[in-house]
Amino acid sequence: MKSALAGYLAIALAGCSGGVSLPTGTGSGGSGPTAAVTIQDYAFTPAQLTINTGTRVNWTNNGPSPHSATADSTGGFDSGSLTPPKANGSGGVTPGELFQMHFTTPGTYTYHCMFHPQMHGTITVQ
Repeated sequence: MKSALAGYLAIALAGCSGGVSLPTGTGSGGSGPTAAVTIQDYAFTPAQLTINTGTRVNWTNNGPSPHSATADSTGGFDSGSLTPPKANGSGGVTPGELFQMHFTTPGTYTYHCMFHPQMHGTITVQ
């Protein structure tokens, strides 16, 4: 299982373009507003999200299988494989993996799941 930190390191090594900065933490850490996208039932919810410049977007995999949030543009953001929730052995459930991006430049950013081509989303930054 890939940790969130390892996922962020992979993104940092791959580079990032298109006006988004690399993730700076997990959850709602850091300053500024945060928006959430849930990955479940083979869909991004909401599929279309409008945010202000400087907002962090958290994608959380709550679905039954691995998913990703992968920018449609080459060299954009890519969460890599986000693990689904699973039983933790104590009668509870460990949450699915989280991916966070900090959007710093206005524009429209389209993305998809690399495992499920029917899954698409759009982030509009104002």
